[in-house]
Amino acid sequence: MAFAFTKAERKKAKLRLALCGPSGSGKTFSSLLIAKGIGGRVAMIDTERGSGELYADNPKIGIEYFTVQFTPPYTPQRAIEAIKAAQAAGFDVVIFDSLSHVWMGEGGMLEMVDMAAKGNRGNSFAGWKEIRPHEKKFLDAITGTDIHIIATMRTKTAWEVEKDDRGRNRPVKVGLKPEQREGIEYEFTLTLDLAVDGHVATASKDRTDLFMGTHFVPGEETGRQLIGWFNSAKDIPAGTGQGSTTTPAEAASAPPQGQDKPAYNDPLGAGVKEPGAGQNATHNPPAQSPQGTPRPRTVGEARTAIWNKLMAEVGNDPEKAAVRLSELADGVCRAEDLIPAVAKEVWNMLNQEQGK
Repeated sequence: MAFAFTKAERKKAKLRLALCGPSGSGKTFSSLLIAKGIGGRVAMIDTERGSGELYADNPKIGIEYFTVQFTPPYTPQRAIEAIKAAQAAGFDVVIFDSLSHVWMGEGGMLEMVDMAAKGNRGNSFAGWKEIRPHEKKFLDAITGTDIHIIATMRTKTAWEVEKDDRGRNRPVKVGLKPEQREGIEYEFTLTLDLAVDGHVATASKDRTDLFMGTHFVPGEETGRQLIGWFNSAKDIPAGTGQGSTTTPAEAASAPPQGQDKPAYNDPLGAGVKEPGAGQNATHNPPAQSPQGTPRPRTVGEARTAIWNKLMAEVGNDPEKAAVRLSELADGVCRAEDLIPAVAKEVWNMLNQEQGK
């Protein structure tokens, strides 16, 4: 097999940022400020029982953002579905607050390993062997999803004694390593360790080389610096097989010049109804090719098919609809670059239906 070497060039990618720290270090607040600096629509996957919504009217945050309550079981598969749902809904930045629950929370990785070990006569090695593929899929979703991801992680806490300005001893809470699997920081572009005292950040890993060796309070400017660095990279030419650099929001707002592009095969196997039309308002079933397979239709018809199937399965339940929408968009759309645009149209339709 021949190996062909090419000139190394930094190509556009998506941010993978980890914010690690003990309770009270400002992980959630910092993540929102950084997301504000990055720009675009922001979603938060909230495992902290609604704590992410506490900043909704904070003038220092000053942006509209959307949350979904991520409740137990905190399985890797449900985490993947939540991330895909955020992308399908057209968000540009998703904050996963906190990623530690997928590791040590109810139904998370550690509990899954314990259950697998019990099913293998207490053999923990067999338990890990069984669960590792689930972990790999979860990490692949974090690193491979075409959306900026900010993940917060709790750290194990310790207390150290330091001297204050007057020379007196005082206890200080410090974070040790993240409550996640060993080496999780290697999956991220940038890992910032936050201190309780002043919410000061220190980079323990930085592929951007923007923050290494510095101590700073992360904020909106941090996000602007990061998105500037990512946008300064080279665009990946179409058809190279290296993935799309278009954000879901950009794809959703693109001009409708590709609306007649073949998009999907009708998953219903029959006519599909336009949302809001009468019961008899259906399209004709797709024409059959000589091999008996439906011919592709347009993005508009794909949107209608997804809408009908979504309403039939989950109705107006927002949490179920968000997860199922991602799966339907993946299954119905043939071209990956059409998924965000089609899914966002359906998501907007769903929001309009809920507002009636």
